[in-house]
Amino acid sequence: TGRYNSPVAVEETIDVSFTLTGPEGTWIADTKLNDLAETATAYDVFKKVLSDNKYTYESKGTGYGIYVTSVTTPDGEKVAELSYGKNSGWMYKVNGYMAEVAMTKCGLNDGDKIEFFFSTKSVKIMKYL
Repeated sequence: TGRYNSPVAVEETIDVSFTLTGPEGTWIADTKLNDLAETATAYDVFKKVLSDNKYTYESKGTGYGIYVTSVTTPDGEKVAELSYGKNSGWMYKVNGYMAEVAMTKCGLNDGDKIEFFFSTKSVKIMKYL
């Protein structure tokens, strides 16, 4: 009989990128994040990039997950849902496609590109979040 080592779980990592766009243009340019846990969500990336760049945000819990209601720049400019009309608010895409789940439930794959942006006309289609 031989001696065997117990199997060791290997945590895989992923690399993704993130962009934040305000109502009038890019706020945080394409930012690469490397060696994230493969269990990372779009919300994990959002929180890290905003924190690293000294942005803050407000959010609320819904039955579907976290919904970001406002983002504030380091110099104090706050942009909140409805601040540019009744259908304005924060939304996100992954690899160019509108996400169909809240960021807290959006798992990621290696190479994914997350775009978080302020829309002045499309939030009405996302109100189920």
